[in-house]
Amino acid sequence: MYTPAVVEPALAEKFSGAETNPRSHAWGDFGLMLDTLEEGIGDKPWVLGEEFTAADVMLGSSVIFMQLFGVLPAASRLAAYADRCMARPAYRKAAALDED
Repeated sequence: MYTPAVVEPALAEKFSGAETNPRSHAWGDFGLMLDTLEEGIGDKPWVLGEEFTAADVMLGSSVIFMQLFGVLPAASRLAAYADRCMARPAYRKAAALDED
């Protein structure tokens, strides 16, 4: 639920240039969303710990999107997380299909 309820609205505000009002939006703002997501990942390789799960499919795709569009801080836990997601065999296979 974090992706559609928090990540996507915060991204929409960021890309549209809309003025944010953290007091009236449950997602706060883009910076708070990134901080919360980064804290949730922490030092673990994946969102829920040592194993890749469906939560990583949802959150990872959002973090990869942010990285591809240049709104993710380069030297962050989230950038390293995006790199781990993109290194997975299934991601590489899907990306190769997109290139064809």
